[in-house]
Amino acid sequence: MVHSLPYTHPVSFPFEIWRPIFRLACVDDGTTGCSLSIACKYFREASAPYRYYSI
Repeated sequence: MVHSLPYTHPVSFPFEIWRPIFRLACVDDGTTGCSLSIACKYFREASAPYRYYSI
């Protein structure tokens, strides 16, 4: 029997958890910030302050 973990929607996590993840994810050439912005509306809004962090 295979057990799978229950799916938890990313929005259910507080912004304080996502903030350092977005900050660290957006230090590349901009592709990660772009990908975050098209993933979902919550990620687009939450990653906005860090999207152009490396420019």
